[in-house]
Amino acid sequence: MARIGITGNPGVGKHTVTDLLSKKIKNSKIIDINKIIITNQALNLETFEADLKKTRSFLLKELIDDNDNENEIIVGHLLPYIIKRNELDFIAILRRSPYSLIEIYKKRKYSNKKIHENIICEILGICFYDTLKVFGKKKISEIDTTYDDPEESVKKIIYNYDYKSKRQIGLVDWLDLVYKNGDVEKFLEVN
Repeated sequence: MARIGITGNPGVGKHTVTDLLSKKIKNSKIIDINKIIITNQALNLETFEADLKKTRSFLLKELIDDNDNENEIIVGHLLPYIIKRNELDFIAILRRSPYSLIEIYKKRKYSNKKIHENIICEILGICFYDTLKVFGKKKISEIDTTYDDPEESVKKIIYNYDYKSKRQIGLVDWLDLVYKNGDVEKFLEVN
């Protein structure tokens, strides 16, 4: 049984990639952290923040109740805050250019504040660094989804899972790109 995590900021393609990945991996089940939060009312409606302890508790019940013959793909941007190092075999951190993400967020009708917060997190690599801190560099790979179709991203995930020595991190640097393009103020300035 394999346990694979898929994480990254909103808009990078986590759920699309996870759905395709589950079709490529035999006997696999998707465990969606967002669905666990909603189903089990683990969301503070005043602050719109997830109760991480409550979410972890429900997630662990789902993992324990699972059939041992099933492979599990756990997806969500909160993954590094809920799952511990020994609970996953491999984690793919999906990344996407902030230029591409802005368009996605506008289509989703995110507020300017929410767009700004998510763009800052992607540029600074917050999800990447938090995942690295929890799982270490041997269990993770960054996958840039900016120009790949979801099928190509899935191929990269499977390859990185199968070939541990080929796992790569630190290749995505949006901050350098934003500086080179002269867009620091555009992205990092508070509106």
